[in-house]
Amino acid sequence: MQNYQRLKTNPRPINKNPVSFSTPPPPENLLESAAILIPASSMDYALSIFHKIKEPDSSAYNIMIRAFTLKQYPQEAVNLFKNMYENSVQPDHFTFSGTLKACSRLRALKEGEEIHAQIVKSGFEFNELVCNTLIHMYANCGKIKFARKVFDGMSPKDVFTWNSMLSGYVKSEYWMETVNLFNEMRDLGVRFHEVTLISVLTACGRLGDIELGEWISEYIELNGLKGSVNLVTSVVDMYAKCGYVAKARRLFDQMDRRDVVAWSAMISGYSQARQCKEALDVFHDMQIANVEPNEVTMVSVLSCCAVLGAVETGKWVHLYVKKKKMELTVTLGTALIDFYAKSGLIEDAIEVFKQMPVENWTTALVFPALPAGILLPPG
Repeated sequence: MQNYQRLKTNPRPINKNPVSFSTPPPPENLLESAAILIPASSMDYALSIFHKIKEPDSSAYNIMIRAFTLKQYPQEAVNLFKNMYENSVQPDHFTFSGTLKACSRLRALKEGEEIHAQIVKSGFEFNELVCNTLIHMYANCGKIKFARKVFDGMSPKDVFTWNSMLSGYVKSEYWMETVNLFNEMRDLGVRFHEVTLISVLTACGRLGDIELGEWISEYIELNGLKGSVNLVTSVVDMYAKCGYVAKARRLFDQMDRRDVVAWSAMISGYSQARQCKEALDVFHDMQIANVEPNEVTMVSVLSCCAVLGAVETGKWVHLYVKKKKMELTVTLGTALIDFYAKSGLIEDAIEVFKQMPVENWTTALVFPALPAGILLPPG
């Protein structure tokens, strides 16, 4: 009753401009929710909304191109870009960047080069976002010199541009170029990023450049970056590949969190150093920690099983591969064949070979693992 009296004596002022909750959201907002924000792999709902937009502008196309690429439909993203041109909708820098990412995933060099020409015609050839994705696209398509040409033509260059070029070099296994570019970064005083350091540590491991690798390790320590699992894992991997397995193990043991990549790096390090018993001990610890192994783990463990004659562990790995329905890639298939062949289980080795996809029948990798002539037809 008191509340009722209070409302009567102090009535709430009437809003003369009430908000209408029935007003539909702008088409782009609804489209973005359907295409990107809703965690669904299908794009059917988003496409139905897109097709209902009377004259979709570049924003609508950008949302769809980005969504198709994110949800692993890169070819549809490229097709939509072509449709955009056919409908005379002017692309912007987001359009070009999104479509180049799709080309990169497809390794569609021809389409990427055509888009590069359109970028120049549209006046976006010096846009940082566009140039960074151009570098990535060319590097992913194996045209590292084209990527470097784009990189050299950029001024100024931010850390993302440097990272794009460094990542391109690493993907193409241009290890010395990676180190040289990083040294150029240091000379120019460009700030480092976690991605920068991971790329360079990978190159250090491949080159055996322990001096630069230790400089980066000290930099990480001094700048309080040891909280990054990815970064510390890269240091562990670098030490192991440079032959400093004890240092790698000390750092590994200090890690608060270890993901499958960290465990695999340590196991792989021991395997490469031919410390196979230690590798299998770490693999056992990994199982106790309930971390699921990946292909890198399996290959390293199988290699050690072959050396030590650890038949039961090797067979367990094969069973795990079957259980998880892992693809028999060239690397994994070869490791299994090598393990069975060195364990004297030739029939099992041949069976694995027959189960491998035909496109993975790489004689240079597979056949040496088996006794000479074992796979040749009779007569």
